[in-house]
Parts: sequence; structure tokens; C-alpha cells
Amino acid sequence: MKRSLWWLGCWLCACGAPQDTPADGSGHVPCASRRDCPGRQGCLDGICGPCSRDRDCAANEYCSPLDQLCALRPGFGDECSQNGDCPLGSFCVQGFCRGADQVTPCLNDLGCPEGQRCDPANLVCVLDLGCDRDSDCAAGELCDLGTRRCRPACTPENQEAVCGFGLVCTEEGRCVECFRDDQCGVGRTCDLDILRCRGQNACLTSRDCPFGQVCNLQTLQCTVPPPACLDNRDCPLGSDCDTASGQCRSSGCRPDRTEPNDAPDLAAVLKAGRQDDLGLCPNDLDWFGVDLARGDRLQVLVDIDLFAADHFRLALFAPDAARLIQEDSLQVDATADVDGRYLLRARSSDPERAYGLLLKISQGVPCDNDAWEPNDGVLQATPLAIGRWPGRVLCPYDEDWFVLQRSAGEPFEVRIDFDPLQGVPLLDLIGGDGHTLLLRSQAPGTPQTVSGDGLAGTRFYLRVWAPQALSSRYDVTLSLGAKPAGR
Repeated sequence: MKRSLWWLGCWLCACGAPQDTPADGSGHVPCASRRDCPGRQGCLDGICGPCSRDRDCAANEYCSPLDQLCALRPGFGDECSQNGDCPLGSFCVQGFCRGADQVTPCLNDLGCPEGQRCDPANLVCVLDLGCDRDSDCAAGELCDLGTRRCRPACTPENQEAVCGFGLVCTEEGRCVECFRDDQCGVGRTCDLDILRCRGQNACLTSRDCPFGQVCNLQTLQCTVPPPACLDNRDCPLGSDCDTASGQCRSSGCRPDRTEPNDAPDLAAVLKAGRQDDLGLCPNDLDWFGVDLARGDRLQVLVDIDLFAADHFRLALFAPDAARLIQEDSLQVDATADVDGRYLLRARSSDPERAYGLLLKISQGVPCDNDAWEPNDGVLQATPLAIGRWPGRVLCPYDEDWFVLQRSAGEPFEVRIDFDPLQGVPLLDLIGGDGHTLLLRSQAPGTPQTVSGDGLAGTRFYLRVWAPQALSSRYDVTLSLGAKPAGR
């Protein structure tokens, strides 16, 4: 299933009982979350099957690229699910039995350190990866499976504010896509098993359609496109035939409704929802502003011809218009760390490009950078001196780079220490050219270490990263010469 339908699925907030066999005899098991799926299958667009992204799996899992099935994240196990599975005096923490001296007991989230929450089943603090089910949340709250955050139950009166664009409120207080057929578009019905609109040819963008079809944005159905033009006689007045693509195009590139927005100070302000009929002319840039509060999560999906995606880039900048947060051809997904007007910049190497944007704003978890940022690549690597340097921060989709210098042949060791309950970052040792991977530490927990014993060269780079979105604090230590005693 294409990414846009997957993302629409991430907006849904529904929990259901597991179903091992489909009711319709199709061979497909419907699901509202990973918990509804058998084995290690993920929940993708309401159907159990191979996963494609971490969000198709449970919060404590990731999508393994080896077999496209869900696997436990580092720091999580399946030794236990409740305290009763452990020996007397031990507690079940993230699937492992731990002694009383290794856990932080709690009654609610207020009793846990930052970045952790209280597990209501076992009354111990665990890494806050969000919720998977309503029982993870406090009274009066439900689990939003799209963002994996607990939020107040909705009512018909507040559904627009609580549920957001494209969702409605059920009697149980849950935000869903539909619970009646009349809440779906023309030609679609409401699938009551998963409370989603379904149609034989349903689409959100043309990337969801079979080859040779396009998405009709009025009906959200895949249809055969208009006949290709052969020359200008096949096109309406004011348009010329692009014989390479068979499409009629405007004789001159006409500015869209948001122009002029060619600079950050001219950015057109957007709100959550769909923005269609946008366009880029030759040597054009489109800037948009989105007002976010700290902790707001912004997801933007690009609607563009699939074959033009490689030529298109959408970038998200901080309110200062200087710090690049994320850039991609099809979507951006980031959480605001400060209040302000964040900026989106669209550009294309094509002479003329039509596109659309779909914006979703929900509740996320902000991550504050440490004082050594920006150090996200070789050119920004922080020089690492001998000693222990505490309080480093790894944010989601972030990389921390360091550079060290040693005398020829001098042994060294670098280690990072962290709380494994917050997740397990990895440590790479990279050659002086900045791209040759020499060693990777993949210990199941803390610490992660790499050593330069027996390696040639005097300059090395280090990269701290995680294979999934992770917010973690860590200490980094550099030892030169003989290893400290006891190591």
C-alpha cells in the first residue's frame, strides 16, 4: 500500500478485539492496531500483513528490514508481561524481570522521571513510547493510535478541536474516519470492522492508484485519466500539448493563489487540511508558514505525480528560517521544540510543477537539543576531548557526530552510557575520510563501546544514532592510551 494511504491510516484512533480469521473470507485479517494481528505481522491500512514502517508495529517494536515483520526494539523483551510472571520480589519492566533495586515504583506519571511514564499494570516507570491501548491512559482519556498519545475523549461538541481534520467522534468518545456510510465520499462505504471508509478504487493521491489511472480529488476514486493529447488541437484554448507526457499545459506558467510567496517573509500561512492546486513556475520557490506550539507534531504529505517526485523537495525550517529540520520529496514529520511560525519550502527542478499538500497537526513529544548542536554530520562534527562528557541528547531522526585526533598507533576507546529504558542508541567508528564504517557497537544495552586498537590513521569520526525515532540522553567518554583498569 502506498505511503499516503498508510499516513491516512495513522490518523485513526480505534481499538478492537483481536481477530485471527477474517469475517469476509478474503484471507485478509482486518485490524485497528498491531495487537489485532497474529504472529509478528504489522497493521497496515487496516489489514494485517508485512510491515513497511515502525508505526505499523507496536510502540515497543520496530519493522525489521530483514523480513518486513515486527520485532522488539532493543531494551524490550518478552520474558514477562506482568509482575506475576517474575520471581517474588521482582518486577516486570519492559518485558524483563528486574530486581527492586533496578526499578522506579510509581502510582502515576508524576512519579516518573522525564521521558518515562507509569505502567498502570505493573506500577513501575517505563520508557514513554506512547500508548497502544486505552488501558495505557488515565481515566477520561483514550489512546490515539495515530500519534500513540493519550488524549481526552471527544464529544460531538468538541470533535472538530479534539479530532482534527477528516475525523468524526463516536458515542464512545473516539475519533474515527466514519461510523456511517454517509460520512464517506461518493462510491465509498464505511467498514464497521475498522471504522474506515472503503471503496474498490479508493485513493488519496494518484500514487494510490494502479498504473494508468489517476486519483479524482472530488470523489477520491481512481479513474482513467482524460485521453492524452497528440497536438495543440486536442487542448483547450490557452493550453499547449506537451507531447512528451500527453498532457495539456498552460501556455504560460500561471501563479497559484498563494503567490507571491517566494521568500520566507512572504510565506503563505497554512492550517491543517488539504491544500490543492499549488504550482511552481521556472526558478520558483514556494514558502508556507505553519503556526505551531511546542509539542505540536506536524505531518505534511506531498501530492505530486509519482514520476516527478524525484525532482521535488519539501523542506521544513525552524521559525528563524535558518535551521533546516527535515527535507524529503514525499513527506515531512517533525515535532515543534519551540512556539512559533515554522516554514515549509517547496522547490522543483522541473520547469513547471503542479502539486498539493496535506497537513496534519497533532500532539507530539518535543526533544531539546544539547549545547553541542548542530553536530549532525562530518562537517559539523564536535571535537571530542579526553574525559567523560555528560548530558548529550539524541533527538528523533537525529545523528550526533564527533571527531577525535590521536597519535599514530595510540590505543583509544569511546563509550556511551545511557538509560536503556529510554531506548538503545548505536555507536559507529568511521575512518578519517568521513564515510568508511570501521566498527559498529551493537550491544543489547548500556554501554556501547568502540575501540581503535590495531587501526591505522590518526583522525576518526564517531556517529551516535538510532535505527528508529528515539529521544535519549547519554554520556560520551573518550579514553586515550591504556584502557582503564576493570574494562
